[in-house]
Amino acid sequence: MTIREFEVLTGFHPSAALYEVIEQDYNSSQLDKHEYCEAYKADKDGIAERLARLADKCALERDNKHADELKASFTEIKLLHDRLAEAKAQLDRELDWQPAKDIGTNMSEHDYQFLADDTAPMSELDAIRRIAQECGFDMAKISIVTKVQTFDKNKYNKCRVSAEFERQPVWASSDWNYIRFDCAGMQWEIVNDELFPYFD
Repeated sequence: MTIREFEVLTGFHPSAALYEVIEQDYNSSQLDKHEYCEAYKADKDGIAERLARLADKCALERDNKHADELKASFTEIKLLHDRLAEAKAQLDRELDWQPAKDIGTNMSEHDYQFLADDTAPMSELDAIRRIAQECGFDMAKISIVTKVQTFDKNKYNKCRVSAEFERQPVWASSDWNYIRFDCAGMQWEIVNDELFPYFD
């Protein structure tokens, strides 16, 4: 008996989960489809209520099984994540990563924040004018850059980014300032009125 035949013979439209239980019960009975559907319509011996409860129980068991499987999956994922983190940490120790001193920003983030907390940022135009005035660069070729990075270097001299910071140009005084800029394809920083190349 198909679900469509059941619907036509009973006038009921069961869910797929309920019909699965109905079909199993029908197949184990000695009744033909017409007799079975008449018995179901009349709820003979509580058949309809019994199968509804059974369907609910099966659905709950499936939900519980699914929840258990999800819990087991999350536990496995966490375990794999922890193992991967430990493997990465071990690899980092073996590669002996250390802060790189010849690449990235020439001012520590601590010093920049101390400067920025004490002084309002410059406008881009004011920063460009200051660079041209202090360093003699062509204003038309200057581009202000507001992101800087620090790097680590391993025992094989391979580098990786260790941190990235957002920095606006700041000029508190002639010896207390910071600007990161590019000019004519070269990268530069002004740090406390000294001009440094910026490498990444």
